[in-house]
Order: sequence, then C-alpha cells, then structure tokens
Amino acid sequence: MEDIGEDEMLTTIPLLSLVNESVFQEEMREYPIRDPLSIAIPMTVIYSLILVSGLIGNISTFIVIAKNSYMYTPVNFYLIR
Repeated sequence: MEDIGEDEMLTTIPLLSLVNESVFQEEMREYPIRDPLSIAIPMTVIYSLILVSGLIGNISTFIVIAKNSYMYTPVNFYLIR
C-alpha cells in the first residue's frame, strides 16, 4: 500500500467535498423538503375530515350494535373488532 503525501491528500479532500456538494444539490433540486403552505394546509384539513368522519362512523356502528341485542351476530362482532 502506497503512502499518500501531504500534498496529494490536500488536493484530494476538496475534490471529494465538491463532488459530495454537487450530489447533495442535485438531490435537493429533485426532492423538495416540503410542499408550500397553500397545498399543505388544505391537504391537512381534508385528511383530518376523513379521520374524524371515520371515527364517528366506527363509534356509531359500535353503539348501535352494543345497544341492540338482536344485532349480536358473528359478522357484527367481527365489525366491532
């Protein structure tokens, strides 16, 4: 294995740094960190509404099945699970 002189080491390190920097900058151009607020806020509201409506539907199903004994069927118990 050859020893690298100090002069060669000093010229190699900045070159690697530039290569890594250019790769990082290319990745940043391809993949933005986050969406603008004009998109993020409406999407958050839409997903929140879907979550809340799903919770209300599931809780309503549980209450209806629990209060009516004639609805104690294997399928309904599967739905509750």
